[in-house]
Order: sequence, then structure tokens, then C-alpha cells
Amino acid sequence: MDIIQIVKIGLEQSGRNGLFVGGICACKKDDLSPGDCLSDRCEAGYLHEHKTKPDLWIISPDNTPISDDEIEEVIAECC
Repeated sequence: MDIIQIVKIGLEQSGRNGLFVGGICACKKDDLSPGDCLSDRCEAGYLHEHKTKPDLWIISPDNTPISDDEIEEVIAECC
């Protein structure tokens, strides 16, 4: 078992959907560390998907619902 598998199991057990580094990057639990960027700065979080644009999503530390506009604002700030 490698570290990615261990992290994925931990995310599943805690009910979280991915990892993020605030203002920098995020990855879903089914595609962890796609750029081999896993680090000690990564935090577990919750997936929030845009309702009409499926390619827009964020991972947040909070599970409170986020509006599509808020998702777009977060993405705009990061990119």
C-alpha cells in the first residue's frame, strides 16, 4: 500500500472528498496528487461542485453549502 492509498482511505473514513492547499491547489480523492504534489501542507476537505459547470469545483475545509458564484470566485482567486 502506498501513501496515496493510505490518504484516500483516511479521507473516506473521515467523510471528506479531497485535499487542498488554500489559494494554491486542490485534488479529489479519486485523483489524489495528480501532479505528484502531495505535501505536508495539504489539508483534508469537502468537495463543492458547480451545479451547471461540472468542470468547476473546489475542495473546502467547510462542509457548508457553497453557491456557484462562490465557487467561481474561489477559482478566479487561485488562477
